[in-house]
Amino acid sequence: MPLTSITLGPRTARYALKHIQAINDIYSSEFLILNNSWMKLMENEFRKKGIDTSLVQSESWWVSHLGIAADPKSPNPAARLYGRLAARLGARTVTASIISTVSSQGFFFPADLRVDIGPWATLDMLEGKKHHIALHEFRHLMFDHRRRRGIHSVFDLEFKVSGKPRLDANGNSIGEDFYESYPSHIPLEEIYISASDALFLARHLRTSELVLRGSTANELDQVLLSIENVAQDTEAILSNVLMHFDEAHRQAQWDNGTLIVPTTTPTTRQGMKVSVAVPARLASPAGQESSQDALLRFLYESRRLNSNILEHVTRARSIRISAKQKQRAVRELWRMVRRADRRTMVGP
Repeated sequence: MPLTSITLGPRTARYALKHIQAINDIYSSEFLILNNSWMKLMENEFRKKGIDTSLVQSESWWVSHLGIAADPKSPNPAARLYGRLAARLGARTVTASIISTVSSQGFFFPADLRVDIGPWATLDMLEGKKHHIALHEFRHLMFDHRRRRGIHSVFDLEFKVSGKPRLDANGNSIGEDFYESYPSHIPLEEIYISASDALFLARHLRTSELVLRGSTANELDQVLLSIENVAQDTEAILSNVLMHFDEAHRQAQWDNGTLIVPTTTPTTRQGMKVSVAVPARLASPAGQESSQDALLRFLYESRRLNSNILEHVTRARSIRISAKQKQRAVRELWRMVRRADRRTMVGP
């Protein structure tokens, strides 16, 4: 049924959103009109529920997104939680947009301290329900908040991709993207945040859905797969650095409080090189930038922790029948990730 043949309203909002997200040209008049109509509908629905929102238009063209007042005392449970997180972690704005989340379901903008919870979390918020996508973006804000306070852990490592990918005879890249949402860098905080997403989804898992491959089961497996991919890439990158540590350390350079340690050979699936960005507090806890032994110990510990995480996530992914066993495996994965975070945390 074409969208033009139905009335856009609360009961058709989810159908309409699927249609809008399927429009390939986000600069088309069709996208602009439907996006703005959907956002106006959300503003009206939130107003009915006593939640303060406002429409915000892009400066470059007339596409709208929704600004959501962060109210820690809201009667809506989800809005209250998001308001408390925004206040505690220093978010300047909380928004809901379609245009800002084309490549992902939500987004965190560190330069603006803006958390965009995305349209699907917005629909659930209307019903007072928490959504893992919104919580995912607030956890990015949490890591940013910790770093602003000088607190770091192993999950503040970042891998920066450089060079050009290998091409086939037709000029196409060989192999998969290194990490599709982060083509130029991989923040290791994604492992921590995605493990938390997996825990949220696992709590809603039922054996019947697991066996029949329902939406929650599929979404959970996609999250676990993303963790496994990042952990595998982390294993390859850290192993490369440690195997050629003396040479890598000689080439390492300090950049704005971060030690950039290069790999010595192509590391990604596309034959691109990666540098490991290590915050100063992790690279040299005593504050001595030349502390080679401290860096070596930290990288070995990081690889050991990552190997344990990889083992746990692989086990969780392999469970296909029992929801209870899958939930138990995901809980074990989350505990492993949290322990790794706490064990390696340093700060003022």
